[in-house]
Amino acid sequence: MKTISTLTFFILLNVLLHPAKAQETMEEGKITYEITYPDMEMDDQMKAVMPTESFVYVKGPLSRTETVMGMGISSATIMNAKTNEVIALMNMMGTKTATVMQDKESAKNRDKSGDDEFTFILVDETKMIAGVLCKKAVMKSSDGTEFEMYYTETIDSKSQFSKQWRKFKGFPMEYIVTSAGFTMKMTAKTISKEKLSEDLFKIPADYTIMTQDEFTKMMGGQ
Repeated sequence: MKTISTLTFFILLNVLLHPAKAQETMEEGKITYEITYPDMEMDDQMKAVMPTESFVYVKGPLSRTETVMGMGISSATIMNAKTNEVIALMNMMGTKTATVMQDKESAKNRDKSGDDEFTFILVDETKMIAGVLCKKAVMKSSDGTEFEMYYTETIDSKSQFSKQWRKFKGFPMEYIVTSAGFTMKMTAKTISKEKLSEDLFKIPADYTIMTQDEFTKMMGGQ
């Protein structure tokens, strides 16, 4: 497995969890996911750190994917479909940093981590998730890695971080994915229409803006 920087890991984690999308009849609102770890043995210390929920906020072409971990660690990825700008926010026990990237830099990160575009195989199977009837698909990468996903066509994509997902028009409601050695099961719990503050999609004033190289150096090169 190729080594990736801490910042890249959190960006990819947010992207893999939620390739930011919005409901077709809801241009502004919030989607909540439950995160579980099937077939993974974790001690109490690891359980205290691993996230159990993730939240996606959507407002037109903007989206924010937010994940809160234990020990004062949280991350958020803000995406703008019009400008292709990606903002990665990190709060590590009070040290708050922001990294701004354009689409070409996002592609560079995917190349470093070995990610590529997925192909999708549709399966004749359905399941009710969060009150929505979902269809089944199998996602497969060029190296043969694959995982199952349940999706709905009633939610339309408005903002996406990665070209990996652009060929697929459905919205993922439940799936299992392995990232950096962790197997995570994502299950949508609620989809709620609500007004959102534009501040959710901006860099907070108390965050320090860094380049990815500067962030990597701050983390000791990891």
